Amino acid sequence: MKKDRGFLLIEIMLSLIIISMLISIIWSFFSMVSNL
Repeated sequence: MKKDRGFLLIEIMLSLIIISMLISIIWSFFSMVSNL
């Protein structure tokens, strides 16, 4: 149980990091397009 919970927490943290990276990339892309 504890191992599964810890793994789930790590998986959630990794997914949040990946999502935030994708959002920052998309945000910078849209800002670049709007500048053009």
